[in-house]
Amino acid sequence: MQLDHVRLDHKNDREIFHTLEKMYHLWGYTLASIPLFDEADTYRDLLTKKEYEKTVRCIHGDGRILLLRSDITLFLLKFITSQVVHKSLPLRLSYLDEIVGVYDQNGMYENETIQSGVELIGLGGIEGDAEIILLLQESLTVLSKEPICIHIGSCPVVKAIAHCYACDYSLLLEAVRARNKTRCTSLLEGIPERSLDALMQLLFFIGSLETFDSLVTKLHRACHQEVLDECEYLIKVCTMVQSCGYDLEMRIDISELGRHTYYYYSGIVFSVYQQGVAYPLAYGGRYDDLLSELSHCHTTAIGFSLFPLKLSYNLQKKTSAKRIESGTFEERFQKARELRSRGKAAVL
Repeated sequence: MQLDHVRLDHKNDREIFHTLEKMYHLWGYTLASIPLFDEADTYRDLLTKKEYEKTVRCIHGDGRILLLRSDITLFLLKFITSQVVHKSLPLRLSYLDEIVGVYDQNGMYENETIQSGVELIGLGGIEGDAEIILLLQESLTVLSKEPICIHIGSCPVVKAIAHCYACDYSLLLEAVRARNKTRCTSLLEGIPERSLDALMQLLFFIGSLETFDSLVTKLHRACHQEVLDECEYLIKVCTMVQSCGYDLEMRIDISELGRHTYYYYSGIVFSVYQQGVAYPLAYGGRYDDLLSELSHCHTTAIGFSLFPLKLSYNLQKKTSAKRIESGTFEERFQKARELRSRGKAAVL
């Protein structure tokens, strides 16, 4: 772990944090406070082996292994489940806090050190999906002037294909996420060639909403109705989002199933990309089964996480203080004081 990772432009970061908190508030989301520690065993089965290895753990005085907060979504949902039954739904929560992980050799933690986002609990269906995508789009539109693109995928489409064509869902999900056409073909072996060709076009489609709509119409007779119904739902969500007027590039991408924790998603999944940035600026989706895995609470949930420091890097403006060089110390101090009174930075 690297301990000397220091941010040198925290003022810019704080402005971004304030903008996000205000945005969430205006949408009716309550800012939540999340514990820094929890028992590690709670999350072991919810993290991949790679993710778990990147977490920071410590031993409590009584011998329990504690996990430092590495993913706010999991921590928040775990602690909110005990309160959901006592609150009216839907419940809208936001967060902005530090996460702790292991840095690589270059001193960069791919998940950054600050995680922000929202959780919409208890509102399923198309309106819940659309609300979260629209809030994410509005947040990024306010913060970033650079072109961004949101890729929207669907676990239900993959699940419907697995169900209708007697294929292992988890294996197919993994193959589609990796965009491994050879593996997908092998898993779907034995179905008619016409149907296989149609399914491969769906699973590996990346393009506009209009083109995807045309493709689904064209493949109407080659696919099971259950598969087509899930495609139609995805089209309806994206159409609703598009009709609300945000001029952002949106691509249907069935293989967009999450970067790491893809296995707990149950509905739409999305990631936001920007040219020149190695990792997604944000990602999220629906995970209706996650609350029941963390407790005995059975309700719907959808949300997103974004990483403000990525945006901070993109938005950072170099503002240098004016150096006062001529005159005595007292004269230079008075000149600097006058500049500062007008809101300008100055150094002696």
